[in-house]
Amino acid sequence: MRVGQWLGRLDVAGIQQAAWVSIGLSTAFVIGVSISFLLFPQQVIGIYLDVQNPDNAAVIALALPLLLLAAIAQVLDGFQKAIYGSLQGLQDTQVPMFLNVLGYWGVGLSVGYILGFQLGMGSKGLWIGQSVAIAVVAGLFVWRLRRLIAQRQGHHPLLAMPPSACD
Repeated sequence: MRVGQWLGRLDVAGIQQAAWVSIGLSTAFVIGVSISFLLFPQQVIGIYLDVQNPDNAAVIALALPLLLLAAIAQVLDGFQKAIYGSLQGLQDTQVPMFLNVLGYWGVGLSVGYILGFQLGMGSKGLWIGQSVAIAVVAGLFVWRLRRLIAQRQGHHPLLAMPPSACD
């Protein structure tokens, strides 16, 4: 929202500051959540299962190693979502949608399938595939955000135009 407000004011420096502050704060928050996954895995699993019930031991044994992957995915996803929010503030929605499809369906699904089924990693391989997709999409979003900001620096008439008109 702040990025969009600065866009309305035609202030590139404000856009940059709002984008990077929101990305930094969001990432810091999800790092905190991820640390809680790592420090308190039994309690996190206990939200969903009775960890004292021996009938749940097999599920808990599967869930514990996945929490490390979930912690990593959490950080990547928070970072990616914050960048996506900045792109939306710049009124850029079509290209990010395409990048999402490319990253999740092209890269993530392929990596997850290969690791999970072809290499026999099962659920861990699927989670790694998802995490790779999130990381790829986040990287593409950073590239896109930097590109849009660079296009707008020194060209105030472009600032008021939707990104598709700048491409």
